[in-house]
Amino acid sequence: MVQNPVHGVHPFVLYDYQETLVSSYSKHNTICASSRQSGTSVTTMMYLLWECFFKPERTIMLVSNKIYAARDNLQKIKFAYDALPDWMK
Repeated sequence: MVQNPVHGVHPFVLYDYQETLVSSYSKHNTICASSRQSGTSVTTMMYLLWECFFKPERTIMLVSNKIYAARDNLQKIKFAYDALPDWMK
């Protein structure tokens, strides 16, 4: 689940270009340059949450050029985690 200021809480469903992004993440250590409002940050945060669950040996570092952006991205991960069923936590 993800939270959107306009649409509220809803399931996270990938668009085709987001599936390509996730595929790229899984094949390479990828840095992504993208336009604003394309869903790249939420896609990346959900991928990192998946990495935490299924690749626990990985170390993940969240970096941003502005502190509020880093906090916002971390909040996306926390919200998605809290929305998981108890048996997954």
